[in-house]
This record gives sequence, structure tokens and C-alpha cells, in this order.
Amino acid sequence: MKDNRYQENNQYTYINGLGFIPQTPKQLERRELIMRYNFMFISLIAYHVLSTILIIPMIKWLATLGLGIRINPITGFIYKDDFSWQFVMCMVYVFSMLLPILLLYALIKNDIHIFKMFKVPNKFSMKYGIVIIIGCSIICNTISIGLSRFLNTLGIVLKNSNQNFVMQNSTGAMIVYIISLTIIPAVLEEILFRGIIISGLRRFGDFIAIAVSATLYAFSEGSIQDALYSFLMGLVLGYFTLRAGSLIVPILANFIIKCMYIGFWLLKVYQIDNNRLIMLSVLVVFLVASLIAFGLFIAKDKYAFCIDNRDTNLTNRDKLKYFVSNIGFWILCSIVFMKCISSMQIIN
Repeated sequence: MKDNRYQENNQYTYINGLGFIPQTPKQLERRELIMRYNFMFISLIAYHVLSTILIIPMIKWLATLGLGIRINPITGFIYKDDFSWQFVMCMVYVFSMLLPILLLYALIKNDIHIFKMFKVPNKFSMKYGIVIIIGCSIICNTISIGLSRFLNTLGIVLKNSNQNFVMQNSTGAMIVYIISLTIIPAVLEEILFRGIIISGLRRFGDFIAIAVSATLYAFSEGSIQDALYSFLMGLVLGYFTLRAGSLIVPILANFIIKCMYIGFWLLKVYQIDNNRLIMLSVLVVFLVASLIAFGLFIAKDKYAFCIDNRDTNLTNRDKLKYFVSNIGFWILCSIVFMKCISSMQIIN
């Protein structure tokens, strides 16, 4: 009888000398947490796989719809113009991000409330949060650049997304290119990492939700410099998502940050007079404003940076151990490592 109940609801465990006994709350929480980790690792692996293999099918599909791009089936050579190529790459990114979003939503939808994610944010957190996040992005970017320069001294040259910006020859291609670097990633990144992943892990404590979402955010990148930046920013964005109670704050902050760096790139491309002075002035203004906002934020709320761990049966150490010891973690590490290697150049 006990054996049948164990097979039906899997809430019993076998112990030598005692037989089948009900699982403890700690065992049930451990099983649920590991299952959530598995879902998230599978989703991120699917993102990396799709972003690699989806280009050719996307070209063939869009070519049938009349887009000015095609691929030679014999040589594999791609005939394209700037607009069609940028549109293909944009669609590949959208589909690659939508799959993990939809997959995770289907698997853990009981803990995810889409409409609540986009509710009106807490005014206090929104007022100061966006400015603080922008200031943190400047600091995090400086840290990641420092890492890059340190590795340069060791003979390792890193490539990151900021170094891969390319001017497009047509207005349409340029518009699609900028949209694919600003609006689309700002929305999809926040929905996946700060929306669904954090919502799916909050029952295990806010600390774990923020730490795991930031780590997975770093795993979505393909270079060491970008991964470090994404991890640090993931912590900041995750915190203010919970503080504001809405994705509107991180989406707006993410969008402004991306627009700021695109603007800096355009200043360089068009060789605007005193472009370095303009960029430095903008950075200093944002940094000073963020420091002021940070001071006011902690002065007006003495519990400003208190993290709610909630009453769980597992310690944070155990939760992190299950995360790091999961085979999905090491598969993702291997994928990101291979991408990081391809973005490095060793010089003598």
C-alpha cells in the first residue's frame, strides 16, 4: 500500500530498516528547487543552441516571404543586403529568447503572473532606482573594461559587443540594427531573467532568486567581459525589480543604458567634434546623479538593502550548492567557455 502511494505522488522515501516514510519538508523543497534549476538550465541551453542553428532556417523561411536574402544550397554562400541581414539576425535573437520565456512560463506558470510583472511600480523605488541602475552600469562597465585591460597585459585580447558595432549602409538596416540592440533586448532580457526566473525562485528566498538570475544572465553572454558586466548588473537589476515590484523599472533602465552606449558609438562613427568630452561629461553627470540618488535612497529607507530570505527549510549555502553541482550548470559553463574562447585572441 505504501509502495503504491509512493509511486503515485512521490512523497515517500525509502530508508533501510524503516521502509517507506513520508518525505520531510526539507526533502520536498530540495526536490522542487532542483527541478526549477533543471528547467532554467534547459531553457538557457536551448537559447544558445537556437541562436547558433536558427540562422540558416530563418534565412530560408524569410526568403520564401520575399525578403532580399537567400542561401546557395551548394556552396552555402549567403546573398544578402544590409537590411535583410539585420532583419534575419534580429528575428533569430527574438525567437531564441522567446523559446526559453515560453518554455519556463509553461513549466512554472503557477508562480508567474504576467500582468503583475507590469503593474505600476513602487514610486519611491522607481524615482531613485532608474538613476542608481544607470550609475551602476557605468561602474560595472568600468570594472569589465578593467578586466579586459588586465588580460591585455597578459597577451589576451577580448572582444565584446561594444567592439562589434557596425555602421549600416541603409537607413532601414540602421533602424533595425539599433532596435535589435536597444528595445528588443531590453524587453526580452528583463522578462526572462528579472521576470520569469526571479518569479520562479522567489519562494526559495529573494537572495537566491537574485543571485541565480544574475548568474544565468551572465551565462547568456559570449565573452568574459560581457559576462562579468551582465552578472554585476544582474544583481542590481534583480534587486530593484523586487524593490519596485514591477518590470517597468529594469526595462526602462536597461533601455536607457543601451541607448546611452549606442549614442556614444554614433558620436564616434560620425566623428562629432569633442566626442570624448561629450561622452565623459554624460558619464560624470549620470554618475554624480546616481550617487546622490543612492544617498537619498538609503537615507529615506533604513531597510533599503535588506534582502528577504523568507522562511525556507534549506540554507542559502545548500541552495547554491544544488545550483553549482547541477549538471546543467556545467553544460552551460562549457558552452559559455567555448564562446569566450572564440572571442579571445592571444598575442605574443
